[in-house]
Amino acid sequence: MIIQRLWDLSLSMTAAYGSSKDIEGLCSVKDLWKRVGSTEFQLTPQLLYGMPVYNRLEQAGVKEEVEIYLRSSFQVHNAANLHEKLESLLIGSEYVLRFIEMRKTISAMPYRERVRKLQAMKDDEQEAALYEIVMQYDLALPEAGILAFDIATYVSLCRLGAFMGFIEETDVYKRLEQSTSLARQHFSSFEQYALSSAVGVLFSNGNVNKEEVLNNYYSSLHHPYSYWRHLEWAQ
Repeated sequence: MIIQRLWDLSLSMTAAYGSSKDIEGLCSVKDLWKRVGSTEFQLTPQLLYGMPVYNRLEQAGVKEEVEIYLRSSFQVHNAANLHEKLESLLIGSEYVLRFIEMRKTISAMPYRERVRKLQAMKDDEQEAALYEIVMQYDLALPEAGILAFDIATYVSLCRLGAFMGFIEETDVYKRLEQSTSLARQHFSSFEQYALSSAVGVLFSNGNVNKEEVLNNYYSSLHHPYSYWRHLEWAQ
């Protein structure tokens, strides 16, 4: 049960919020991956939240940071906002749907026509940048496209919402059963899922630091304490 819950929680690693605090929390638990299978091992609130252990002053500062992030990025101010946002992500965000539409358009074009389309967009740099992302990752992504972006965001919001007291722990794990089911249905490995999610972050925010997104992608997959170094996709 605990290993499955860690699997469920791990799907937020490549969300826009990043995995640095999550990995810091994993590193702070002595012999975590040796102890995780024992009957005495318990999931702490910190593992649920994806946070290291903070003293009272540090926690107040991090809560303020998370509060600002939730408000500015998702317009989430309270429990009601959070639940509305989570439900909308299960339907599909505008980014995932737009990626699908653009991918269909690109797939129907010969290579030269794709190049001409980009050249014709020279006065619309933002639109051209989106098409470039679709073209660059079209063949590398599965049919689900950037669906992992929505899944990672969903799991991240559940965890951060629990940290802020917007959602109960039992509700988090119940909701994560849905996100895990979606991930297993549409992806076949952590690598495939992580790429889909990372490309989604790039696609959703033209101002995002690409190097930070790539660093988070590689850290999520390869950090010695990362979930994905110790769990199997077909867990």
